[in-house]
Amino acid sequence: MHATHYSPISTPAFFSQDYDLNIDWQLPKGFFFSTDFQYTVNNQLSSGFNTKVPLWGASISKQMLRWNRGELKLRVNDILNKNVGVSRNTNQNYIEDNRVNVLRRFAVLSFTYSLSKTGTQPGEGNIRIVTRQ
Repeated sequence: MHATHYSPISTPAFFSQDYDLNIDWQLPKGFFFSTDFQYTVNNQLSSGFNTKVPLWGASISKQMLRWNRGELKLRVNDILNKNVGVSRNTNQNYIEDNRVNVLRRFAVLSFTYSLSKTGTQPGEGNIRIVTRQ
């Protein structure tokens, strides 16, 4: 008689902690400033994979055109240029830690035009203005 026994490998605990902060300021003359900061701490991974990743992004935008239907925005992501991609895959037979290429610091200039209906509504005498959310 042949007997086979399998015992699962106990994997060490893997923790990832995320801390976030978002701030939006409405400035005079239709300008907006926004900034966000995310701090991720990965620990109890293999040597060289325990990372602390600070990601800071910011944008400045200006609402324009009639009824504020247009918005021109400049956004910069990963201002500190510290983005790192780390992941862990586990199975009953193995633990694999990966470091992958990620997009680091970059800027985006965008223009958004709102197609929502604006102007005087039937039965109303006031004008609806598109506001930034």
